[in-house]
Amino acid sequence: MNKLSSKNSVEAYLIKELLKDSSNVELVKNFLRKLNKDEIIEFFIEYLTKKKIELEEIKIPVSIFKTKELSSFELIVKFLKEDIKLTNSRIARLVMRSQQSVWNTYKNAKKKRPERFYIKASPYDFPVAIVQNKRYSVLEAIVVYFKEKYELRFSEITKLLNRDQRTVWTVYQRAKKKNA
Repeated sequence: MNKLSSKNSVEAYLIKELLKDSSNVELVKNFLRKLNKDEIIEFFIEYLTKKKIELEEIKIPVSIFKTKELSSFELIVKFLKEDIKLTNSRIARLVMRSQQSVWNTYKNAKKKRPERFYIKASPYDFPVAIVQNKRYSVLEAIVVYFKEKYELRFSEITKLLNRDQRTVWTVYQRAKKKNA
């Protein structure tokens, strides 16, 4: 986070963040004007914490990966759109991609696989927040998550994601190099 030198810059930044979810501009501005700098920062930290919890609550079921004809990103976008019923703009914020990218991805996924997913709960369902790191591709982020969080073997990750074991190994090695 950039150094925030005055109450106005903190207020402006916070208002911008809050307006992503709020349509009442004046209410937010009036509320923030009544707070001092420390209260605004405390409020903002609480707001971000709630957003983080919200992100971690949305789980992507690993069972959607039984569909081999779609990419990892297509699977996630299609699931969020059809099963969680999120808007394109909400999905874009969740996965830290552009709204246009989400729209195109969903359109392509719908063409390739018009039918809905069969969803089955698994202990390996993962939070949507892990795909936010743009440093990794979506598949890299998922493979790293399974490898590091659950210490799964590549063969186990391969079964979960319905991908070739060599692909999973290569993706993990590429992600490790980015991390070095």
